[in-house]
Amino acid sequence: MASPTATELEQRLQQIAQRLTPCPIPDFSEGWDLCAHGLPWPCPSTEAAWLARGLGRDEQVRAQLSWLRGERADAHTDASLEIPGLPNPGPDPTTSEGRRGA
Repeated sequence: MASPTATELEQRLQQIAQRLTPCPIPDFSEGWDLCAHGLPWPCPSTEAAWLARGLGRDEQVRAQLSWLRGERADAHTDASLEIPGLPNPGPDPTTSEGRRGA
């Protein structure tokens, strides 16, 4: 079996990026720190989604925190990369399941 070409690898990565949706940032100011999967944000799924899209973790964390602080006009987020219609597994971050110690 031949090794995949660079083009084939890029196509696979694009397919992965289309299937992974980053979890929205929880509202840390309200005491929330868990994602929709019930894991500390950013969870491995969120980091994998960013990686598959070629986005840097630190840059995305800063952008999401800026957005959360209300600097939405200046912040770059990957909200435009969200894929509508995909189910969001895990607990709802707006319920007590998404809040530690609740």
